[in-house]
Amino acid sequence: MHIRSLERKLACQLAQVKLQPLAEDFVDRWMDANDLGQPHPDMLDLVEAAAEQEIPLLTINVLDQYLRCCERKQEIPDETRLIEAIVHGFAQVRGAYDCKTCKCPARKLLGGYSDYMLDFL
Repeated sequence: MHIRSLERKLACQLAQVKLQPLAEDFVDRWMDANDLGQPHPDMLDLVEAAAEQEIPLLTINVLDQYLRCCERKQEIPDETRLIEAIVHGFAQVRGAYDCKTCKCPARKLLGGYSDYMLDFL
């Protein structure tokens, strides 16, 4: 199997691995803002960081809805939900209308960094 075809097949997993440290940083900054009584970090900071890592962003609607819910309920965002909202957000939006959903084998997140995935970064 060629590297390019493997990268296409594992695109969502690669995105998850790249997003993990970005999501951790975003949640840390959110908690710091809570502690200091400051505004929460802007969602677009996370979106821009993901774009810089060349992570495909098909929609940010799910991410926006989730973060607004966290603000309303005064909850700390979950890193896993942030990653799912970015990687599978398009499938989640489309799935609500009985359209195709993401067909990748990573509909559930990886359990953390996988050494073999880091080779592709």
